[in-house]
Amino acid sequence: MSAFSEETLSKKFMSLNETQASIVGLSQWILFHHRQAGRIAKTWHKSLDTSPKNKKLPLIYLANDVVQQARAKRKTEFINEFGKILQPALLKAYQEVNDSIIRSKIKRSVNVWKERRILSSSVLNMILDGFKEIDSSDSTNRAVDLSSAAKSQPESSVNFAKTELKNLNDKYSKYNETCASMNKSIQKFNSEYDDLFAEDSNLQSPSIFLNQIQNLTNIHNNGIKSRFESLVYEKKQILSEIEELLATEKKSLSSMESLEEFLNKENLNGKLEKILETKKDLEEMIISDATQEKEELEAPSYSPVSSPKKKVSFELHADDYAVPKYENSDSDSDSEDDQEPLPKKLKIDVPVAVAAPTVTTSVIAPPITDATKLLEQLKQLK
Repeated sequence: MSAFSEETLSKKFMSLNETQASIVGLSQWILFHHRQAGRIAKTWHKSLDTSPKNKKLPLIYLANDVVQQARAKRKTEFINEFGKILQPALLKAYQEVNDSIIRSKIKRSVNVWKERRILSSSVLNMILDGFKEIDSSDSTNRAVDLSSAAKSQPESSVNFAKTELKNLNDKYSKYNETCASMNKSIQKFNSEYDDLFAEDSNLQSPSIFLNQIQNLTNIHNNGIKSRFESLVYEKKQILSEIEELLATEKKSLSSMESLEEFLNKENLNGKLEKILETKKDLEEMIISDATQEKEELEAPSYSPVSSPKKKVSFELHADDYAVPKYENSDSDSDSEDDQEPLPKKLKIDVPVAVAAPTVTTSVIAPPITDATKLLEQLKQLK
């Protein structure tokens, strides 16, 4: 394998990707240079801090493979060196990625170390607690952002519990700060405890050893015990605030008006009625236009048809064309033999154009004195 140098190692870290071949190949190279475990751990920490977000997860997978392989091959120097820098390195990377999927994968790696007891359980617990604090802090920040966004909205008669939520958020923030402070005390306590009771540590004089023991006791009492009691108190304050807020909201809910009263109060009823009326008028207009278009499309077309010719019967009576007879003043009496016989009734059928239905019309011709005039009138009728 190639000779070790921090420059070479940094280049290898930069070219690392998430594939198993890439991670295992570099892990084997690192394990081969186990005498440089301290320099390797520091270079890895520096690369993790400065790498872009998409490169952080492959570096964490690499550290996971290195410490597990070192544990199996009993190369404890890697476990010791990585154990010193994993907590600050992972917490910073976890906070920077701010991606739920990547964060879940980082948590999974730490939980694997804890299940297989690869590293000290106290260190791993502090790392996992740190993850929880970061998640909680992000949730709080999102709540603050939502509260700020709500403040920018126009005022309405519908009032939200902004003040109560802000007070509750402040209590949560204080609680998280106390948790972070206590976790630092736990980390310091565990670190000094490991140094004090390490198997290969040099024995101190009783007085010095007693002072170190007393220092651990102070860290426990002031940094852990007292802060734990503060956490209990602050948690009770949070619950009390939530109960008060819940009671207030229940009371507010019971006093809310009906929808009709609310709309009247907000001057929305008149606007709503106007909207509905306009909607109805538009719908009727659309339906009327559609009906008219449909009727125009379905209307039949007609072509001119000549009316059939019908015959009209004229019945001419004798009285109509008989020449009237007057009494002669010179005659003493009228003789029946001198009278001319009355002509018979004459019926003439004349074709004329008439509209349906067909009717037969009896026309009374005017009096005619002779046959010539009668023929002329018939020609005119034709």
